[in-house]
Amino acid sequence: MPQPAQPSGGPFFLECCNPKGEEQATVLYLEIFSSFTKLLRVTSLVLRFIHRLRRLEVETERLAAVLLMKTMQRQTYTEELAFLRDSSGRTVPGLVHNLDLLIDGEGLIRSGGRIARSLHFDPEVKHPVLLAKYHPVTRLIIMDAHTRCQHLRVASTLAELRRCG
Repeated sequence: MPQPAQPSGGPFFLECCNPKGEEQATVLYLEIFSSFTKLLRVTSLVLRFIHRLRRLEVETERLAAVLLMKTMQRQTYTEELAFLRDSSGRTVPGLVHNLDLLIDGEGLIRSGGRIARSLHFDPEVKHPVLLAKYHPVTRLIIMDAHTRCQHLRVASTLAELRRCG
């Protein structure tokens, strides 16, 4: 299956900055990973190492997933992210208006919509994370969901993605 062209062109990577926020260093190149599970484990190990240096104990697997999705959104949705953080005097981007976007407590861009008014679903299902169309993290998340639903058809993969939020 041919891969669609990337609109942004450059390599995708995970950056890390020092505690003062002065400089950023490239930690991982995202294109080299073949599965989302491997990417999560490696990112989790890097975060665990950083937190051990700082003598902190955190759940690194969840933190790694949030960090990867925030990095993906920061690299892809800069205009929407800037608007959602500070909307004073700016025109509403089309994506924010069409998908009813919001930023959750972890800093992830999530979508609203009709399902958000439902009482029967978890918050992750009501407000799914906005995934970029052409990004290695998105490709790995979709491949992971496809593997979890045992390589069934597209509808099963989409249902698995929606179930996980």
